[in-house]
Amino acid sequence: MIDFHSGPGVSPTGTGTAKSLDAAVAARSMGNITTPDSSIRMANLIESRQIRAFVAVARRGSFTQGAKDVFLTQSAVSHAIKSMESDLGCHLFRRVGKHAVLTEAGDRLLQHCEEILRKMSEARTDLSRLPTTENIALRIGAPTTVCQHIVPGVLRRLQQQFTQCGLRIETGDNPQLLAQLLAGRIDLALMVEPERRADLTFEPLFSDHLHFLMRASHPWAAQGEISTAQIEQATLIVPNKSTRTHQLIAGYLRTRRIIMDRYIELGSIESIKELVKNGLGIGVVAQWPIRAELESGELVTRPLGTLPLRRQWQAVHLRGRPLNEAENAFVGFFKQATGLLANGEQEEAPAKAGPEPRAAAELLAG
Repeated sequence: MIDFHSGPGVSPTGTGTAKSLDAAVAARSMGNITTPDSSIRMANLIESRQIRAFVAVARRGSFTQGAKDVFLTQSAVSHAIKSMESDLGCHLFRRVGKHAVLTEAGDRLLQHCEEILRKMSEARTDLSRLPTTENIALRIGAPTTVCQHIVPGVLRRLQQQFTQCGLRIETGDNPQLLAQLLAGRIDLALMVEPERRADLTFEPLFSDHLHFLMRASHPWAAQGEISTAQIEQATLIVPNKSTRTHQLIAGYLRTRRIIMDRYIELGSIESIKELVKNGLGIGVVAQWPIRAELESGELVTRPLGTLPLRRQWQAVHLRGRPLNEAENAFVGFFKQATGLLANGEQEEAPAKAGPEPRAAAELLAG
């Protein structure tokens, strides 16, 4: 219902009627007119059916034809118009033969009412586009490793709650995911240590540690701390230089005054694992994507140094665009699935993974 209020002292035929009507409508649209008594405020409301009836008669120039357009009787339309005129304190139509002609006040009111009906139509259209739990779509971006090892178990749980949920997953590292988020191709990005921006909202998901990865037969597997000289002489197998993880590794080694001169860049953890298995170097990875190899004893991890290299993962979306029900559920399930990773990763991994990685594996599997 739309709230109009006619100014005091407006005569039905006075020359100031239209201007007063304009002022009243404008003021109410700005929220500047208040009444101390709620019953008075309710008495001054114009109902949407009255607006529709008034616009129909104004457009047709006839009470009879206007009534047909809004599927009401002529007497019902006449009553609605009279009620409006009484509430507003001015005449809206004058009869010229069989035609209903707008007065100056009526012409002004028509402009406001047409705008109101247009806004009401836009509101209905806008709300109809909102996703429901039946047709909601989930558009997510994440690195390939996350999609392989964590997302499947999360989606399994999500499907139990949102049976008709559509799904689109884009893979990439931080630069690609940020570009897709800003372009509107995805709504939620799972990123590691993302760059802080004012137009984005960040929600912490979980943190992990990076480790050296090697074959169980490698000399480092039986050592405690790996020396600076040993690291400098080794061939490190690391993620691509464009990734945030590569930047974190390089920065960490610089704090130890180690320059990464001998290294191999690869685009996936799976590729890093295969090169390590073939004795081509030492990988730098988190433990959760390699839990199967750790449990089998094929590969082992050692700490990078006395201080761990921690990564913080974030759920990122556009500021001002709140997450929908399915997206919030996804984030919640993701946090549950990765909850053990924050505390469950070992600083020093033996050849056989202990119970904490196995517990994390069960949770990640959904």
